[in-house]
Amino acid sequence: MIILNPVKFMGFVAGTSLFASYCLLSNPAHSAEISYQYSKLDEGSCMSLIVNEEEGYSEQVCKGVDGIAVFVAEGDLRMSVAYRNQAATDRYFTFGGFNRVGDVVEWRLSDEEGYAKPYATILRWYVSVGEPKDKQALVVSKIADDDFCIAGFVDASANKNANELARSIADGVARSFVCGQDKPQWYGETGVLATALLQ
Repeated sequence: MIILNPVKFMGFVAGTSLFASYCLLSNPAHSAEISYQYSKLDEGSCMSLIVNEEEGYSEQVCKGVDGIAVFVAEGDLRMSVAYRNQAATDRYFTFGGFNRVGDVVEWRLSDEEGYAKPYATILRWYVSVGEPKDKQALVVSKIADDDFCIAGFVDASANKNANELARSIADGVARSFVCGQDKPQWYGETGVLATALLQ
């Protein structure tokens, strides 16, 4: 059942669900000041687009930053995520194993163009790799003007400083990452999660 109302949808995405914003010191490699904001993937910040109970599939759109919507699809015990503005393509990312995502997206922003513009996101994933407990990964995505792509991974189950490492990847790798040309890599210590098939 599709319940999308285009007018309501555009107004919804234009709204904000940000609950924190902090300014950071300038990155020595870039003259612009870096800041970050958080958005939520929950009932209060998301709107259902498709619910197909027979096939066990659903799709939601959640409020992001700077008019960028976060699309979250779920089916077959897997979740898929896409970051899209009006110019971006209809494409998702997921892990091959059964998985789910966390409910907080960290957005990395730069004021290089005169305002805080997002250039990367960090999202926590929980991935089944055949062990009693799911393994955790931090996925760093490049946010481009017309698309998004995955710029790097951190095995959060194998790195105690996973959050700091993911932020350094977002600020030092994703900003210059070329979607469609550069290949995402795992950074830091890796475990069995690094061998999980990627879709």
